[in-house]
Amino acid sequence: MRLNPTIWRGKWVIDLRAAGYGNRYVLGDAAADREDALHAAYAKLAELRREGMADLAQQSIFAAQAPRLLAAVLDIWRNDHRTRSGDAGAARYVDGYVKQVRAELGTYTLIDFAPPDGHARVSAYAAELERRGFSGRTIRNRISVLRQALRMAVERGWLTSVPLAPRLPPKAAPVFRWIDETMFRALRAAMFEGAQPVGPLVQRLGGPQNLPRYYALRRVYASWLFYTGVHTYDADHATADWLFLDGGSYIRHNHKSARCIRPEHFPMPEPLLDDLRELQSLCPDALYPGRPFTGGPWPNVSRVLQRAAARIGLPEVNPQVLRRSFARQMCLLGYTERETADRMGHASTRLVHEVYVQCPPQAGAAKSRWVSGRDRGQSPSSGMARVLQMRGASEGDR
Repeated sequence: MRLNPTIWRGKWVIDLRAAGYGNRYVLGDAAADREDALHAAYAKLAELRREGMADLAQQSIFAAQAPRLLAAVLDIWRNDHRTRSGDAGAARYVDGYVKQVRAELGTYTLIDFAPPDGHARVSAYAAELERRGFSGRTIRNRISVLRQALRMAVERGWLTSVPLAPRLPPKAAPVFRWIDETMFRALRAAMFEGAQPVGPLVQRLGGPQNLPRYYALRRVYASWLFYTGVHTYDADHATADWLFLDGGSYIRHNHKSARCIRPEHFPMPEPLLDDLRELQSLCPDALYPGRPFTGGPWPNVSRVLQRAAARIGLPEVNPQVLRRSFARQMCLLGYTERETADRMGHASTRLVHEVYVQCPPQAGAAKSRWVSGRDRGQSPSSGMARVLQMRGASEGDR
């Protein structure tokens, strides 16, 4: 807790209401230095906490009301957090960290985390995690779970104060992977190469004769992610109502973009348009209005992409990598940070500025999508197809 002594009526005083103690405590005369007053403030706070722990011990609160082991406190906090959040994904994420902290510190009693020994114990736990080679993000998450459980114990009167936050290692810089179009076309071709369909999938599709149709829909699913930059939610719910194949355009619906932009018409990338026409030739009914031309929800998309990437020797690939590859290409071709953030559904340009604009723009690239194609020296019908069309080696492959 950070203390801030002030002068009141010729005296140095400290307000400790935020720490759960009285209103003001006198620290000394105003003629004293502020540094001396600050040391006196921390000494006063430590004294009050020791007195509070003595009172708790006298009242036998730990024996009568509070759980004895930290493991029980973690379980109670986890159940409360699960009830409040209501998010199954977040609950699984928290459960994993609670399980780890419980296995490592569950044998400690709750009184072991009372001040002043509790501060040293939490700091030693963080140092042990760092020594074992855990990342800064993992250490922060484990310490956060521990301190939240202890904060709940303070709120319920089982503990007088939460241990101070220890020194933590800095967070590691996030790794943003991307692939170009040549890599993506190879990945798309290898998605179902040599695949052995399991029985439940064949039974759900109505027989092995429907597997080619299923594979065609899922390949378009991957193309939709790579060439539009949407989330998997949008690919799961994409229907043919969004497509305008005659004009090569589509309407982009992103469930996370409503906070930034409204749905708009965007020109369709030419490679994606070719993939959709191929799907139309294989499965004409897939492009009927109201039908999902991507095959509907695909829970195993990350697993399929990772296996295909490992098969052809690419680094880890998942739907988020495909989305970031789209954003990187927009920045390479000269689109502004605000336009790229709008297209990705980001309310802020911070992520775009820190990651994607590190790529040097190509010479003669478009500066704005709002400029007409004729002003850019391109044909008006090219539109976003020029933005997303990969150059270089990929053009020679076509």
